Amino acid sequence: MIQKKIVVGGAGCLRAKSAAMLVYKTGEFMSEIYMSKGSRSANAKSLLGVLSLVIACDDTVELTVTGPDEELATDLLEKFLMDMPE
Repeated sequence: MIQKKIVVGGAGCLRAKSAAMLVYKTGEFMSEIYMSKGSRSANAKSLLGVLSLVIACDDTVELTVTGPDEELATDLLEKFLMDMPE
């Protein structure tokens, strides 16, 4: 299991389009992937779950990744979240 705190950055932050891109990327991995912001947690493979976290620019989120490809998934998602596309 890998847990990593990430500050969300980039131009677009986590709106519907970028959240959909994130969910698409998480779906490529076999690992279980969860995101937390404050006291709320959501399955990162669920669009409604990710949107329910209401993540804005410069928010800190925690990724929890468990599974056979957890290192690859964590690295890719960290890069995506740190440089969020518009």
